[in-house]
Amino acid sequence: MSGQPPLKIGVFGASGRVGKLVVEAVLAAPDLSLAAAAVSAASPVIGKPIPGSGVVYGPLDKLPFAACDVVVDFSRPAATLELLNADSNGGIPVVIGTTGFDSSQSATIAAAAHRRPIVLGANFGRGFPAFLRLASALAAAEPDAAARISEIYHARKKKEPSGTSALLADAVAEASGRAAADIPIDVVREGETVGVNAVMIDFGPAAIEVRYTVHSLASYAEGALAAARWAIGCRPGLYGLAEIGTPAEGEGVHHDT
Repeated sequence: MSGQPPLKIGVFGASGRVGKLVVEAVLAAPDLSLAAAAVSAASPVIGKPIPGSGVVYGPLDKLPFAACDVVVDFSRPAATLELLNADSNGGIPVVIGTTGFDSSQSATIAAAAHRRPIVLGANFGRGFPAFLRLASALAAAEPDAAARISEIYHARKKKEPSGTSALLADAVAEASGRAAADIPIDVVREGETVGVNAVMIDFGPAAIEVRYTVHSLASYAEGALAAARWAIGCRPGLYGLAEIGTPAEGEGVHHDT
């Protein structure tokens, strides 16, 4: 990005656990500038300044889309749809780190991707897209071997398999020609663990295991901003995590939605 003006980043959910880390990462990056920091209309931080930025927290209806090159969203499912509706006539790329969408909400996001690039992912940890591609490649290379997914997260997280594990199971299933429902997922909740995800390809007398470990929530902020940089210049479409950082960067591997 040398010699180029900084990319202007809008952040929605800017006061949340990950959203505030996205803001901090934008302010620390020489190739980025903070254009907006939007929060829910009931947030107590509205109107308060963000040190070192010249930006104050504002409600979604005041988010200056025209001043943003891309918007990064870490909010709630209903709020994400409000974000897309607020800029319904625009084409600004949106990176969605929010999870937990139902089928109807997912369909709304897919429809919005006809007008803009949308990068949607269950895990924006830095390096996770490469891990996802690696897991798929292993499964494709040994389609007859048994596959197993495992995860470890903090003790407060719900006991059901995470969206990350579901994404890994889908990728392994597609690569090996089996059903995702046939791939077991081991779930562990332990202390303050941020996130450990693993894929095992088991041959019986031998096995290959690949593991992805997140040490800090800041990893999700860094990964989302990597996706934001990648999304600039992409054609409208819905993009997945495995595409981030591929040679098609800037052009986008378009998915019809």
